[in-house]
Amino acid sequence: MKKTIKLKKNYEFNNTFKKGKYFSGDFIECFYLKNNKNINYFGIAISSKICNAVKRNRIKRVIREVYRKEEENIKVGNTIVFLWKKKS
Repeated sequence: MKKTIKLKKNYEFNNTFKKGKYFSGDFIECFYLKNNKNINYFGIAISSKICNAVKRNRIKRVIREVYRKEEENIKVGNTIVFLWKKKS
């Protein structure tokens, strides 16, 4: 299993949003940025205006589980942020 560290600081998220590449789906947006380290950084961003805390936590658990299962297929040295769309 590869080593993954959670993003916690606001500047880490903003750096990925500004400098990273962007992919979009129906419900989720993915930003990724290459880093020159032997570990991956992973973050989830969900607005509090979307729904209540129970639903937000469920969404985060589902995203974390999907990432955990696909972690072996992801190359090392990336910063990945998943952003839940407000319109969904």
